[in-house]
Amino acid sequence: AQEHAYGGKFPMLNLIIHLMACLLTQLRCPTGDFNFTPLHAAGMFPDGPHLSDQFVSSYTPTLNALLKAQQDPLSLPSVDTIKILLASVEHTFCLNAAPLPGTVHEISTIKSILDDKQAASQSSAHAAVLYGAKSQALKDELQDASILHLACHGVQDSSDPLQSGFLMADEKLTIRDLMKLKLPKAFLAILSACHTARGDDKQPDQTVHLAATMVFLGFKSVVATMWYVLAFCMV
Repeated sequence: AQEHAYGGKFPMLNLIIHLMACLLTQLRCPTGDFNFTPLHAAGMFPDGPHLSDQFVSSYTPTLNALLKAQQDPLSLPSVDTIKILLASVEHTFCLNAAPLPGTVHEISTIKSILDDKQAASQSSAHAAVLYGAKSQALKDELQDASILHLACHGVQDSSDPLQSGFLMADEKLTIRDLMKLKLPKAFLAILSACHTARGDDKQPDQTVHLAATMVFLGFKSVVATMWYVLAFCMV
């Protein structure tokens, strides 16, 4: 009866998808090969059902990271003192990396929206903007930032995961570099770059990627990608 109720070419798969949506919590901590499986995108394509129709999925790299985030204060800093860091890298130091002109438009659009919101609310919150961002400048501005939106190239180094990083205008800002930072006001990071949640398929249980690094640095929420991001999709 259940097979008939869910119908379709693969009725049992449809039923499983429905049960996943009903039973799974919004937060997942995948292990092994599931780290490379887009569970949030499960569904019958193109017509559904799709898990994303019923859930906005969230992931945690480790249970310890989840516990730490829950133990730390979760409230956003005062809107009057919050600092938003917007950074783009159209041309990197790497000659093999394609230019990303869309990142400039992306950051400019966000800045314009923020300016309009700030004027309407008479808030003293401010946005720091870095075009053609360099590594040290980004690290300096991050020290007191609550929200980061970074648009650039991201790379996952399979031979040395700690050398994975963001391609800045002057050098690669690696996971090893980032882990040295102290970010007491970190709250939300939006990583508009490729492979920021890719990880190392040779060590699937070692969650070493840029998104996990941001969580370990103190960001309560991180928006990241598992694959390539087309430049026009970033706008």
